[in-house]
Amino acid sequence: MCHLLKADQATGHIPVIMLTAKGEEDDKVTGFDAGADDYITKPFGWRELFARIEVALRRSQPSAPQSQEDNALRVKDLAIYPDKYVVEQDGRRVDLTPTEFGILRVLAEHRGNIVTRNELNEALGITNNGGEIRSLDVHMRNLRKKLGDDIQECRYIETIRRIGFRVNE
Repeated sequence: MCHLLKADQATGHIPVIMLTAKGEEDDKVTGFDAGADDYITKPFGWRELFARIEVALRRSQPSAPQSQEDNALRVKDLAIYPDKYVVEQDGRRVDLTPTEFGILRVLAEHRGNIVTRNELNEALGITNNGGEIRSLDVHMRNLRKKLGDDIQECRYIETIRRIGFRVNE
């Protein structure tokens, strides 16, 4: 169901939080691969659940328009419009989840500089669930796939081992 929601342009922007008793790493990766924005395993606290819902909703809302000018962040053939939550590659729109968009926006805003994994997690509201913060890897893999970015070639996003990521200029 999540995959279908995320694949449809009319519903792809809706944040999805999976709430499940399945807590194995493979289950979580499967959930993120399907397009989930967050994954919470039982048992959970109500305050944590509400906090994660707030973060997911905040990330899914586009920023208020800043002006009528073209205020796109540009990375090679990518145009990233933070005020519209739109990414275009060679003039074609690329449909990204709010988390994928956030990753790309943060990296583009820090163009040329390394953004650590912790900085990205904090900027995106990705929390430490039981000591594992590997969901960033799943979101990054999905983002690279949608951009046609090969981890070996690093056309857009370069991985700096054990540190973080940066936009490849």
